[in-house]
Amino acid sequence: MLTTFQGGYGKKSSKKKSPEHNDDSTLSKRLSQVWSHVKSLGHVDIESVRILQDLFHAGGASWFVSCLLDQLISVAHEDELHRQSGITYR
Repeated sequence: MLTTFQGGYGKKSSKKKSPEHNDDSTLSKRLSQVWSHVKSLGHVDIESVRILQDLFHAGGASWFVSCLLDQLISVAHEDELHRQSGITYR
């Protein structure tokens, strides 16, 4: 089961950090973890939606879209790119 943004993706933490205290690289790492999970499922589950929403609010719209585009650009195979693009726009 996934955990909330503050506790980290896939790990429980006793320390709660507010999004304001996370730097851009930490947010990017968490987004990469969530995106990897979403790719493995082939769809965005409700827990991932909640985490992505928290990341969106913490990093802002420009950062969030930029990171998602980076994830798509990093795909090497065209069919995988189409699959991930479909996940992004659902």
